[in-house]
Formats: sequence, structure tokens, C-alpha cells
Amino acid sequence: MKSLLAYIRRNILLAGKSVFYSIGHYSWFIFALMIIQCFFCTVSLSSFNNNAVQYDVTKEEYSYHYIIRNATEKQYYMLINDTSVRYESSRFYEIVKTVKKGRDNTMHPMYDLYIYFKFDAAQSYKRFCDFYGEALEEAADTAYSVEKTPLLDFSEHTRDNAMYTFRSLALITLLGVAFTYALYHIRTEYFKFTYGVFMTFGGGFGKIYSTSFWEMMFVTLLAFVPSSVLSTLFLKVFYNSRGVSLYVHSSAYFLSFTLSLLITAISLIIPCRRISVKTPISNLIASDNSDKVSSPKYSSEFYKVSVPKKYSLISAWRFRRHHVVIAVCCAFFTAVFVLISYGTGVYTDSLKIDRPEFTVSFTDNTHQNNRAEEQNNKRTEINKITSGAEDSNVSEETATTKTDNETEAEENPYLIEKDEKLEDYSPPVTVKDNYYFTQEMENSVLGLDGVTKIVKDRQTINSSLISHILVDKSNIVNQFEYTYYPFDARYGIFTNVEYHPYTWDEVKTIFHCKYEGDLYDFQDNSVIVSNSVSGKDEFKFKVGDKISVATFLGTVEDAKGMGDGALLSEQLKNYNFEYTELTVCAVLSDAEENDKIVIYIPKELYDKSIGEESAEYKMQSELCREAYIYVEKNMTPSEINVLQDKLTDMFKQYGNCIVTANHSGTEFRMAKARNTDVVLYSVALLTLLIAPLIVLFAMRMFNIKREDEFSVCMALGIPREKIKKILFSDAMYLGTLSLALFLPATLVGTLIVNKIMNAGFDLGVNVAYSYPFVFAGIGIAVIEFTCLLSALISYIAFVSDSKKEYKINLNA
Repeated sequence: MKSLLAYIRRNILLAGKSVFYSIGHYSWFIFALMIIQCFFCTVSLSSFNNNAVQYDVTKEEYSYHYIIRNATEKQYYMLINDTSVRYESSRFYEIVKTVKKGRDNTMHPMYDLYIYFKFDAAQSYKRFCDFYGEALEEAADTAYSVEKTPLLDFSEHTRDNAMYTFRSLALITLLGVAFTYALYHIRTEYFKFTYGVFMTFGGGFGKIYSTSFWEMMFVTLLAFVPSSVLSTLFLKVFYNSRGVSLYVHSSAYFLSFTLSLLITAISLIIPCRRISVKTPISNLIASDNSDKVSSPKYSSEFYKVSVPKKYSLISAWRFRRHHVVIAVCCAFFTAVFVLISYGTGVYTDSLKIDRPEFTVSFTDNTHQNNRAEEQNNKRTEINKITSGAEDSNVSEETATTKTDNETEAEENPYLIEKDEKLEDYSPPVTVKDNYYFTQEMENSVLGLDGVTKIVKDRQTINSSLISHILVDKSNIVNQFEYTYYPFDARYGIFTNVEYHPYTWDEVKTIFHCKYEGDLYDFQDNSVIVSNSVSGKDEFKFKVGDKISVATFLGTVEDAKGMGDGALLSEQLKNYNFEYTELTVCAVLSDAEENDKIVIYIPKELYDKSIGEESAEYKMQSELCREAYIYVEKNMTPSEINVLQDKLTDMFKQYGNCIVTANHSGTEFRMAKARNTDVVLYSVALLTLLIAPLIVLFAMRMFNIKREDEFSVCMALGIPREKIKKILFSDAMYLGTLSLALFLPATLVGTLIVNKIMNAGFDLGVNVAYSYPFVFAGIGIAVIEFTCLLSALISYIAFVSDSKKEYKINLNA
């Protein structure tokens, strides 16, 4: 152990001397590693902080893990008289709140039970389900619902945070490797002679890599403290401005330093290998930029060339390899800034999307009706017994039944013991029909405080409906995902359509939507249409555009084997259609999420288009057993609970109806507490600093080599002002080449990011693609400014010494 520490100490001291001796160009690496470590510290600290902050937000709003709503007396006493444990200390759950509600169909009270799981919440929840799941279901006489709160699902958020951290750190590691490799590659290219001398005295790859690694490790140590302090102060100020505490974890700093060393170790391999595989003599005599000017063989070609125009063009061709490398690095890291910013913008926009706070579900009442019938039969039997109207055979049968019940009670401790008396039973249960979410219910819900809109989940429309619409190709967003109309290539044809009659009653249901145009233009040729399908923009309709609706007239010949699954091509071949052209009078931008194209067409055309199926189609399109209720985003959890109680009371009269809280408000507040958008934008901003650093470092090293070239030019009579123009011309060529690589890279990259985020991230909606012009404009400005700044710095450095024109080394 002591020998290892001595080895590390010796190498660190030697590396420190080397770094301080060449602090001029190592300062670039110090700054570079500060950027990388700021990456790591920012992401690591925010990630470790997210779990604590999100837990604080959740714990503040919820003191329970699980809710059983509309529990019956049997269910209530089953949980109160907990038989799963022998000692109170081993009880794994606690009912922290009980709300006694109205009576159920049997006139017994109902309860809302708020349960807190002790010990490991996830394990206790699993144990609860295993022990009570079936028993609770058997004891349910009416509809009841269960909900898991975000406090119980917090482990899922912890996993999400871990995955976010892993992805972020993996991305930063790749960027850090590319960044450090680019800088070290530039360094080795301009110090080939030094490496040649080193190799002449026996230095191979191992020695070169070892020396480079310890030097970079010393640089990492120098950069670690300031980068950690800067990252911590930034997050401290930012979180305090949001009213959130910053939990500082030492593990974040250790992770940052470890990954920085990993980046250093990986990024040095290729540059050191490239130098070591060459012979020492090839590195010693390696040509640099000044050789191609100062030697008579090359300099004679420039005696009669106009300066700076042709001179700069020839120089650009001579140094094409160098310019390409710098332009690729500049375009790549600036494009990464655009991609991170674009992805962050997509994520931020997804948070702004309204999500339903409640789901109202009307389920099938068959189970409830069967149980009601059993209860009614049992009441009839008890009535006969108590009235003494039964004969001995019936009495014996009843006695047998009682014995069976007593046996069941012994086997199932959850049953409540009751005296077999008539007064212990409620009046007979009325068997109810199935219910659907009607317009009257919708009006009642919209009248509650805090409710903003309702979205109905309609039943699947009759698949045998024979109709389609024609849409001009210019109005289709994705030109690769539609079917051509075979008789006119200007149109795309769509059969996945949901028709609504353009009437006052139907238009009232979409008042809450955002739209352009006039919803009240009830004309014979007017149509309202939505641009989205399944939450994704598939069309770009504008007011005044045309849509043609097909009306089925009859068959040309029998379509064999077609049925409901008939192909569109077979329909067009064997059926006759009449097309009615309609003018778009209004375009919905946030209509209900639907997997069909929703359009509102004139009533007469509606009836005509769906033909004999009009009544059935209309009925099925209006049937709705599930609806989503949206509320104001600033509602507190207590206000949401009160609203849920009102909704439950409102719908309990409609058979087997369940009102479920989706906890969207809490999820939104937890997402905001993570501050993911700000952290990612910070990472994007730090990425934007990489490109200028590489360009300035590379061009400074490059122009140092060209100083003898410029001295020769001045000795030949070229004035200093034209030297300035040469430098700025080179910068212009570099900037043009960088832009030529940057623009297509951002176009392709943002398309890929859009596809990945829609497919691999649960955004709640498919986000339509749009090119990020603002971020691209920032990238273009940074590229051009950096190139011009590099020329200015090189010119100032060249003319800083008034005697520079006399310092000509013709032997260089």
C-alpha cells in the first residue's frame, strides 16, 4: 500500500512540474475539464437531490399510500378487525383516515379508507393484496374502487430518476471523451517533434500514455475544486429561487471525479497510439505549416498571387485537412447543443399538456345484479323462517344452510357476525340497468368549481361503415403514412374517420377546444375538422381548405370474401361512391384524443353518408362508459379530494360507477420539482462552450505555426493590414465549412430526437416535429463569432511585438 501511494505521489509531482512548465497550453485543458466536471456535478447533484425533493413534495400532499373508496361495512370491519397479525407491533398497515359516506343500495353506510403501509411500503402493499385482495372482492356488495397514491408509487419515480441520471451521465461521458480527444489530438499534432525526441530515447506507447495520463490527472485535480464549487453554487441559487432546498450528497462529487478520470483515460488512448506507431524520425521531420511557405519550393508559388483573395484560397486548400477537422468538431458540438435544447423543449412542452385529474367509469352491472339477486333471495328465505310459514322440510333445509354459514364463518374470519333477524337486513335491492355518460351528466360536472373540461372516451364505431374522405396532399403532415387515391394523385384517402353531425348539440360539446375559424357556420358545404389523430398532428388544415366526403351508392359487382375487413382498393374497385366537397370553416387544435379523424359534416350529408346504419352509428358514437375530467392546475390536493367526493356522490346513483383520481396535479408538481428542464438547458449551455474552446485552441496553435509564414509575407512587402485580411478570410472559410456541416446535422438530428422521444419517452402525447430555428440561430451566431474571434486573437498576438516582422526563421 505504501509503495502504491509513493508511486502515485511521485507521478503526480512530476506531472505537476510538467503542467506548470507549459501552463500556457495546459490552461485550455484545465478549462475544458472544468466544463466536463461542471456537467457531471450539475447532473449528479440534481439527480441525488431529485429523490429527496420529490419525496418532500409527495409527503407534503399525501400521508397515506392507498385508498379504498365506497367500502362496505363488511370491508370496513374486515380491515378494522385485522386478523393478519397477532401483535400490534407487527401490524403492517394503518388506517390513518376514515370518511363515513352515504348509504349504498342495501342502506348500509359506505366508507373511504385511507391506508398507510408501514415498514417497506412496496412489500407491505404486496402483502396486503395477497392477504385481503380476494376477501375484499367477496365482501363487495356494490361498486368500490382502489387507488394507489404517488407516495406508494414513489419507487417508480426513483427508478425514473435513476434512468434519467444514467442516460444523462452516459451522454456527458461520450461528449467528454469526444471533447478531450479533440483537444489532445490537436495538441499531439503540433508537438510531433517533441514526441519524436521522446521516442528517440526509448519512449513507446506505454510511456507516452502513462506520462500523458498523469499530466491530465493533475489537470483534473486542478479543475475539480473550482468546478464543484461553481456547480454547487449555481444549483444552490437556482433551487433557492424556486423555494426548494438543495441536498448536497458527497457521492455526487465522488462520481464526478471518477467519471472525469475515466474520460481522461479513454480519450488519451487514440492520440497516444497514433504518435507511438510512427517512427521517431517521422515525427522529428514531420512537416508543419510554416515549411510549406518558407521553403523556396513552395514560397515561389506565392510571389505573384494577389493577397489576400487568391492567397487565402490557396491557403484554404493547403490546410484543408486541418480546417475539416476543426469544422467537424465545431459543427458537432454546436449541433449537440441544438439537439439537447430541442429535446428539452419537447419535454417542457409535454409538461404543459393538460392531463385528466379524474376518470369516471361506468362498468358492467352484471356482478352487482347477481349479488343483489342473491341478497333478495336470502331475505325472502329469512322472511319465511321468521313468519313460521314454512313446513318442516324447509326448516331442515334452512338449518342446513345455517350450519353451512357457520362453517364458512369459522373458515373465513373476515365475515361479520350478525343475528339472523329481519331488521338486520335492508329492503330488497333494485336491479339497475347499465348507465352511460350523458350530456346531462356532463353539464352537471361542468357546473362544479374547478372543472375545466370533459373528454369522453367513445365506444368503437361500427367497423362496417363504408365511407372515406379525400384530403389534398398539401394538408398531410407525414407524406409517407397515407394511401394514394388511385384516380387522382393529388389526394390522399382515409377511411379511419369518425363522423359527427354538424348541429348545435354536437358543436356545444367542443366549446372547450382551441380552434381557428367559425364554429357556428352552419352551411350545407361547411365542415369542422381536427388536425390531430391520437394526439399527434397528422394534418395542417387551414380555414378555407377543401375535404371530399364519400357517400356509398351501391356495388358494381359482388365483392367476394370482403366483409368488414375489405381492403380499400377492393372497395374502390367494386363500390360506387359519390363525393361531396366541403369547405373547412373551423380547425380544432386540441380536440379529444382519438385514434380516428374527427370531422363534423352537415346533418343531411351525415345521414346520407352512413345510410341505413345511421341510427346504430349515432347510438354507438354517443355511448360513453368512460370520461376524463380536467381541473384547474392550481387546485390543492385537499380541494381535489373535496371535488372527488362531490363527483362520487353525484354518480353513485348511476349503478356501478367508479370515480378514480389520476393524481395528475401531484405528478405535475413532482415533475416541476425535478427541474429537469433547467438542468438540461444548463448542460446544453455548457456544451455550447465546447465548440468555441476547440476552435480558439486549435486556431491559436495553428496560427502560432503560421507566424513565420506571415513574417516572410511581410518581408516580401505585404502590409500588416493584408495579413489581417488573410486571417479573417481563413476564419470565414472555416465558418462557412462549419455551417455546411452544422445545418444538415441539426436537421437530421432533431428529426431523430423527435422520433426517439415520441417512441421511447412517456410524454403523454405525440409531439409534432418543427425545426428549432431559435436554437439553430444561436448555434450559427456562436460559430461565426468564434471563428472571427479566433482570427482577431491571432492577429493581436502577431502584431503585439513591434519587431515581429524581423523575426524570420528561414531554417524553420
